[in-house]
Amino acid sequence: MRHIFFILLTLNVISCTSSVNDTNGSDPLFGIWQIENQKTIENTGTEYNCIKASDLNDNLSIIFEEPNIFKSWDFGWCGTPPHHYFLTEGKFSRQENTLFLDINHYFYKGRKIEILELNDNHLRFILEE
Repeated sequence: MRHIFFILLTLNVISCTSSVNDTNGSDPLFGIWQIENQKTIENTGTEYNCIKASDLNDNLSIIFEEPNIFKSWDFGWCGTPPHHYFLTEGKFSRQENTLFLDINHYFYKGRKIEILELNDNHLRFILEE
């Protein structure tokens, strides 16, 4: 009887553990992405490398939220410190690895994002011209 109890207890723990892992499969795109570096690709756009961040700070960042909300944490073109950050918000639609931006902002309006690499901690994409 004692062995049956331990077997049932073990099966119960294993089944709970696997169900937690199964529900943890959310889309890694959603969250705050701090822009680490960027480079221009001639006749294509700009490639960005980003890391997942826990909050907005004084770094350029983009944010993807459900349901299909796109935000940009950016500062103006002046470049003279102190920088004054502002938040721009719009929407996006997704077709596989391409995001189409629907945002009324001169920099993002009518552009699309091609995701090159995405995991829980790293995002690399091209913002097409």
